[in-house]
Amino acid sequence: MPIHDSNRIEFAIENGNIHISSASGEALPAYWAHPVTGDEFPAIALLHDWWGLTNLHRLLANFYAHLGFYVIVPDMFQGEVATTPQQALRLMTQTEKTRYPIVETTIAVLEKHHRTNGHTAIVGSGMGGSLAFEAGVNRTDIEAVVAYGGFPQRYWFQFEQCQTPILAIYGSKEPYIKPQEIIRLTETFQRSARAKDHRVEVIAGAGHNFFTEDDTEEGREHSKQATNLTLAFLERYIERPDISEYAQY
Repeated sequence: MPIHDSNRIEFAIENGNIHISSASGEALPAYWAHPVTGDEFPAIALLHDWWGLTNLHRLLANFYAHLGFYVIVPDMFQGEVATTPQQALRLMTQTEKTRYPIVETTIAVLEKHHRTNGHTAIVGSGMGGSLAFEAGVNRTDIEAVVAYGGFPQRYWFQFEQCQTPILAIYGSKEPYIKPQEIIRLTETFQRSARAKDHRVEVIAGAGHNFFTEDDTEEGREHSKQATNLTLAFLERYIERPDISEYAQY
């Protein structure tokens, strides 16, 4: 689970399962978590990996909500959760044409919500990281993208013109994305229109998953590094509410 080096103020939150409405009126399952105070907060669309919307993603959503974000985790597998790679691959194949439209719906809901301030980031893991890349290169109204273990191969030529700041985080022991592809992504970012804003970070010793519910001491350190990088990046580009009034609590 996320561990971070910070004295950030934490908020009481509400959370639970909800449905969000697509442009066609379809009700899509999701999980949300948000501060209970009356301020307007920035938003995060949190995108799950190929296992589906697991308890881990609910805990991650709660974590970001405690730090002052409105968070929605869309359930791109419509309630199904994979326990084997074979099941995960089947779910990915079945939802190939529907996943990204669900991401678009989630962004629209967050941007229009009366308790968000119109500043929206996307944070995704694995499959969700790839979808975060896709949203980042296709849209100009997102403030930041963070992708853990995202697959960059489909977006090489789009990255160079991308206007959304992207932070791509990988482990040095990443099993699915080759080291030369991570190097290529770094070089592509350096040639891009927003070279000063895009970043690639490699966490020594880490693999594909930075967050689990049963972390070892080493895993907790990798989680802390990934979380600290994420929060620093988001806070650079996301407009936060004036929370000085909460500093006394």
